[in-house]
Amino acid sequence: MNMFVGNLHYSTNSDGLCEVFSRFGEVEEAKVIYTSNAKGHKVSKGYGFVRMASREQARVARQSLDGAYLDSRLLKINDAFYKHEK
Repeated sequence: MNMFVGNLHYSTNSDGLCEVFSRFGEVEEAKVIYTSNAKGHKVSKGYGFVRMASREQARVARQSLDGAYLDSRLLKINDAFYKHEK
């Protein structure tokens, strides 16, 4: 089950995201999305994705963490869907 995790603090990294979600089950992947700024430095876009091993684990994590604080920011969690190319 894939989840979009928004409103991340810019210092939150993929390892930190994985650590928080792993309290609720097996995290298959946790990834903060980055871009390059004008100086060529990698900076967080303030969101990421987490894939849990099961729907139930994802449901519990979402219920527990949506609106919770991580690194002084309130998390916003939604189901993530892949866009299919036509």
